[in-house]
Amino acid sequence: MWRIPYVNPGAQFVEERAELMPRIEAILAGGMHVGGPEIEGLEREIADYVGTRHAVALNSGTDALIFGIIAAGVGPGDEVITPPNSFVASTAAIVRVGATPVFADVRRDGLIDPDAVAAAVTPRTAAVMPASSPPIPIKLLRAFGYCGITVSSTAIPCPSLVMSRGSTRYRP
Repeated sequence: MWRIPYVNPGAQFVEERAELMPRIEAILAGGMHVGGPEIEGLEREIADYVGTRHAVALNSGTDALIFGIIAAGVGPGDEVITPPNSFVASTAAIVRVGATPVFADVRRDGLIDPDAVAAAVTPRTAAVMPASSPPIPIKLLRAFGYCGITVSSTAIPCPSLVMSRGSTRYRP
């Protein structure tokens, strides 16, 4: 039986060491460990890449999820539909903003099941967080783009998927 690691940061570091170390050393030598020109440059590059005026670099994917949920206007009393097989940060972010996670089952391929999402929708449903890498099931996008439910993607590297009031914008 083959054992294929889910992620191998050590191997990735070996491949990228020559590029990473000079930047890490410059940041540490400069004493700027929070913010600074490196972060400002990263934020500008991300904003340009996704075609927006601003981007914010955060300390974690969890904070990014929290910010995204808040930006979508989700808060106390709202429900957010998400799959139960996502990393705990997805559910934690929903709870952190005061919303209630509602779990919708996944298909055999591990992606959220659009039919299960449809069955989970209530008048309190404010968002769907598929918690999967693209392709997001097109059936799900069509189903919820027309009823004003925000669909938020947690995929990395930073795609932007927003659906609200029937309009869709997706930038990989």
